[in-house]
Amino acid sequence: MIQIQFNQADLNRWMRAVDKVQNKAKLWIENEMQRRCATDYFQLVQKNIMTQKYSAGYKPYNERYAKWKYPKGTGAGIDFWILGGDLVRNLQIFKHGGGWVGGIPPGIKDSGGKSWLGPRFGGKGKSKKIAMYGAKAEALRPVFKPTMEEYADDKNGWQKRGREALNYIKGAWA
Repeated sequence: MIQIQFNQADLNRWMRAVDKVQNKAKLWIENEMQRRCATDYFQLVQKNIMTQKYSAGYKPYNERYAKWKYPKGTGAGIDFWILGGDLVRNLQIFKHGGGWVGGIPPGIKDSGGKSWLGPRFGGKGKSKKIAMYGAKAEALRPVFKPTMEEYADDKNGWQKRGREALNYIKGAWA
């Protein structure tokens, strides 16, 4: 017969240590790591929009839309994701569905004056939700998804944040 005997004081110490590690892991993974990843991602999206990193594969504007957009964008007439700065200005991190997200919060509207029905209407459109037109634009000229893939593949992206989380949790054993 095999018999196991525990020293109650040692068992209690081990259980407290396990609880401490579990609490730190939950705090870090459910909050801090997500917040840091969301911040990294939103900053990378902002950078990629401002540098037009993924615009090389975009289909050119039709001539009429390009003429309408030119004075409303940044002045260069080529910056797809910039039209009055509404989208870039409203990129942020925010809590959503129990986690952190980098992007445009639901319900945020643009400044109006966009031509949602086409340039022939003179750009007198009403204010619209930025997430709505961001999603439509993403389907034609993606920047958010390629940036997400870039962040996932980058050793200084999710991988770096994962190493930070492991080191933080490992510190709970000390």
